Amino acid sequence: MAATKGSNVKFFLGIFDLAQVQKEAETISNAIKGDWSRVNAVSVGNEMVNKGTNPGTVIGAIGQARNALKDHGYNGPVTSVDTMVAMTNHPEICKASDFCAINCHAFFDGKIPAEKSGEFIKGWVDKIGKATGKTVVVTETGWPTRGDTN
Repeated sequence: MAATKGSNVKFFLGIFDLAQVQKEAETISNAIKGDWSRVNAVSVGNEMVNKGTNPGTVIGAIGQARNALKDHGYNGPVTSVDTMVAMTNHPEICKASDFCAINCHAFFDGKIPAEKSGEFIKGWVDKIGKATGKTVVVTETGWPTRGDTN
């Protein structure tokens, strides 16, 4: 963080171990040394439901993180990142978050050519935004230079 001091760079930080929310919130607080102005948002987990975690566990961790971060002086957005399919199937995660954060890769669909990937992503953003009433932020996307689709 010191390398970006004096710049307009803001951070999207993450709590990854849902069993250690309190500890990871403290780690983040110690790392930023009380300068929450440089934090854009904090995510709780990354593709947890996609990996098999119960949505209720993720929602509980979002609430725990929000409280723990508040105890350390943070009052900004808290969310959880998951795939567009997981968020569509579990809109309650978006509703528990301050905004909906999705990882959305047209490549892994297997039927979308690269030149149509923007339309693909916009379609998912619109669908999830309409279903949840939340702002949707694409946190991960891209098109690899090699590899197989799912």
